[in-house]
Amino acid sequence: MGRVLILGIDGAEPSLLFRWALAGRLPNFARLLERGARGLLQSTIHPLTPQAWTSLITGVNPGRHGIFDFGKRAPKSYDVDLVTAHDRRAPAFWQFAPPGAAVGVANVPLTWPPEPLPGFMVSGMHTPTIAEGVWPPEIAAELGDGYRIDAMVHWYDDPHAFLADVFAMFAARHRAFLRLWDHHPVELGLFVYVAADRIQHALWGALTPEMIADPGRGDGIGEAIFQIHLALDRALDDWLERLAPDDHLLIASDHGFGDLRRDVYLNRLFLDTGILRFDPEKIRAYQPPPAGQIGIEHAWTRDRRPPPGPSWNDDQSLALGLGEVERLNFSTVDWSSTVAYSRGLCGNVWLNLQGREPEGIVEPREVRRVREQVKAALRGLTDPDDRRPVVDRIIEKEEIYHGDCLAEAPDLLVVMRDYAYTTRGATEFWSRTTLGPVVVEHTGNHRLHGVFAAAGPKIRAGEIAGAGICDVIPTAFHLLGWPVPGDLDGQALTAACGEAHRQVVYGQPTPEISRDPEALSVAHREAIIRRLKDLGYLG
Repeated sequence: MGRVLILGIDGAEPSLLFRWALAGRLPNFARLLERGARGLLQSTIHPLTPQAWTSLITGVNPGRHGIFDFGKRAPKSYDVDLVTAHDRRAPAFWQFAPPGAAVGVANVPLTWPPEPLPGFMVSGMHTPTIAEGVWPPEIAAELGDGYRIDAMVHWYDDPHAFLADVFAMFAARHRAFLRLWDHHPVELGLFVYVAADRIQHALWGALTPEMIADPGRGDGIGEAIFQIHLALDRALDDWLERLAPDDHLLIASDHGFGDLRRDVYLNRLFLDTGILRFDPEKIRAYQPPPAGQIGIEHAWTRDRRPPPGPSWNDDQSLALGLGEVERLNFSTVDWSSTVAYSRGLCGNVWLNLQGREPEGIVEPREVRRVREQVKAALRGLTDPDDRRPVVDRIIEKEEIYHGDCLAEAPDLLVVMRDYAYTTRGATEFWSRTTLGPVVVEHTGNHRLHGVFAAAGPKIRAGEIAGAGICDVIPTAFHLLGWPVPGDLDGQALTAACGEAHRQVVYGQPTPEISRDPEALSVAHREAIIRRLKDLGYLG
């Protein structure tokens, strides 16, 4: 029985990768697609890195694994803290692989702290230090001197220096990946490259139609997006040389990419419409928390300040004579007259629910009315540039999520138009208006569909439809001949297989895991916050 190699390409956009490959500009991807299956891979809603990659490795929806964003709401609190692998409530595939099966996992976001397993693990995004991010500990020395956890995406002065940094990170990571694969045999390996995501976040706006149609001909900064695809293509060649005839290769991305037009301040909208209110006495008495108790918002405002001058023009804030904009935060909200609020990225809304929130006022019989009130406010939001609605859909959590973590999910998920608009949990109260310019040096944002490709002896050539991110691991298990747990939300993509290989063997349900989230140390919290700020997610 052969092996399965999964190459994760964070942020791979199908309209670029498939187009350039089929045009012959990415020759190794071209030969992979010619002999294998390909299609769009639908991400989670929202297509955020933490919940999307967690759905891939668990095969279940966020309502079961419990990861909805980079942060989590503390129980009986309005505060938000960082999430880590300790917060994952569903088992990952290495926890339900057949006993003794060797598995390798490298640079998958939200796998820190690493877990002991038969094989190896190098945790990805959020990892404080390399030494703390490997299992077994001795493989840290094999990663090489140039191995990096991540590269800064914004607040850079020189885009050329930024690109040199990202490409150096990519090269060192690729060398380390090959070394791990060569020296530590595994039956199933998952290796994630993040450089394309980092470059596209920063430079998508510099990508011109001419560069898309005929890449690699100019020297504009937007050509870096094609150049990282070319680097991935060369890396793919190294992997193809290492695969035996009975091995299978899967390629998956957690989301696609497109332009980023504006930041959206949903809590500003809620203030304007009476959904959220501030407490004047709390504002006057507000004191920033001491070091060691710094949450996401305070960590950001401690190091950065809003532009000079009044940031708000409503009667309430002007009457208070506010000295610092950061006094307007979730600590100074008047929860006794607030029925809903937003936290995090993309657009997540919670009701101030009685019995769940510490000062909740919305009774169960009022949930429907308040949800409709919030929806009405959101539907009225338009972009002044084109006068079109900003919101595509407003989804109630029960429509798309199910599982033991449903109660922890946002009550409403606001799907912005084309995901070209995003919310900023750390600067929600800095803007005069609901829509504002992007506050970090990002010109690109995630899209709902990434790429999926598969090749190997059981795979038939051609396009497939309907693939979702929860389907990747069931497909890998099926190709390995391993039983696919019958309780996964994802399914083996048998449409990608030849007719003789479409019978799926189902096994026992995934095991229950006992996981008590551990409190982050001050040092770990500071390291992770700093990395998220460097990536532009806390802005």
